[in-house]
Amino acid sequence: MSARRAWPDNEAVRKDRAARMVGLQRAYETSSGAERDRHLLGALVLCGTLDPLPDWVYKALFDLLKDRLPQEPGLHWVRWMAILEAKRSVSIVRGRKRKTTWKAAYAQASERLADTPAAGTARTMKESYALAQREARKWAT
Repeated sequence: MSARRAWPDNEAVRKDRAARMVGLQRAYETSSGAERDRHLLGALVLCGTLDPLPDWVYKALFDLLKDRLPQEPGLHWVRWMAILEAKRSVSIVRGRKRKTTWKAAYAQASERLADTPAAGTARTMKESYALAQREARKWAT
């Protein structure tokens, strides 16, 4: 698989990408089967390194992959992964990159997982993360 690359940062490209994303979302919502999967893949490719993914892409990928797993992973591990994804993101504040705080990562994970079986409050996310970390430490020893 090739490395993802960032889009050039200019207004025209952002507007074009936004318009394409709206089109892909409409196509995704009105299609089914393999055609629907292709629209979702197109949205993922269009995102490149856009961080975070649009909510509809994230939820669709989550549901698609969850449905294809032989069994549902533990809720704590799903939450752990969502928290790590949020923690790795950066935001631009007054022209400077800012790392996401743990508190913000728990809140973002809670928002992202709101319509999934792994839904929970920011506090629930924090507790699940701690539990998953403890389990991981047991495996490491």
